[in-house]
Amino acid sequence: GLEDQVDDLEKEVDRLELEVERLTDANDAFETLNDRLNSSVLELTRQTQLLNASLDTFEDLNQELNVSNQELNRLNGELRFENDRFNASNLFLNETIALLNGQVDNFTIQIDELEDEARELNSTIQNLTDIRDDLQQTNSDLAANVEALNGNITDLDNEIGDLQSFNSDLLDAISYLDETAEGITSLRTLINDLTTTLEGNQEALIRRVELSYSDAVLGWDCGLRDTFRTQPFGGDFDTPIGSTGYPLVINYVNSNLASVLCLNIPDLERYIDTELVKEGALPPIGATITEMDVGTTNYANMAIQYYFPTNGRAGLTSEDWIEAVYDCANLAEDKQFRVFSA
Repeated sequence: GLEDQVDDLEKEVDRLELEVERLTDANDAFETLNDRLNSSVLELTRQTQLLNASLDTFEDLNQELNVSNQELNRLNGELRFENDRFNASNLFLNETIALLNGQVDNFTIQIDELEDEARELNSTIQNLTDIRDDLQQTNSDLAANVEALNGNITDLDNEIGDLQSFNSDLLDAISYLDETAEGITSLRTLINDLTTTLEGNQEALIRRVELSYSDAVLGWDCGLRDTFRTQPFGGDFDTPIGSTGYPLVINYVNSNLASVLCLNIPDLERYIDTELVKEGALPPIGATITEMDVGTTNYANMAIQYYFPTNGRAGLTSEDWIEAVYDCANLAEDKQFRVFSA
């Protein structure tokens, strides 16, 4: 019995030794695992720290992203607004393009018409150039006629003097004959013939004065535009003469026509303003060179109709001209031509 117990104890010891060895190996394994676990814990701690840092970074980025998202939403709203404006502008632009296309067609037609007018204008300019050349030649001829008329006027003055002397001598002779040969029929006949001849000479003289005045009106404005063509109002016939140029123009009018026909300058200026310029300002500095030309010519023609009336019109008589010695400068104040009362 005891040996059996000893054997059992030895077996138990062997078993226990084996168990101790197993447990020792297991403990070594656990130590190895523990070391590995400690390393894993350290790594996990490091990874946790990295994750925490990344989480902080992600939170910052998330906040920035939220801000960026809000800004993006605002920009998106503005973009939609601008897009709506762009669509409206685009619609207006399309309508404008359509309108411009129509206007381009109209402009094309107008350009064609302007080209036709330009060709006609060039033709008109050429015709006017030819007319200008003709007028220049006419001006030269009129200048020669004026020179000849000046000579005729001188001769006329001499004839008037001779006729006045003859008229005075004739009146003396008639008075003498009336006193010494009263009742003689042949003498009365002679006197009547002499009177008829004298009246015929007087009418001829008046006719010559009328022709000289008419010639003055006909050619007075030939040099008007040429004289002032370098002035702004001379190059553009729609430009007012103005206060600077007006004295020059009215002096030309006076020298070349008004003084010849004894025209009253203030009355002439009032006529031009009333009939043409219509500004109510005297002198009429707002007149154009064309208005001065037309107004002066019309006024001068009315003066000639007054000086030499026809068809029963009011005006001067032969006796008025004889009394003025056939010179308008010698007319009495109440006989001078006026459109407006003084």
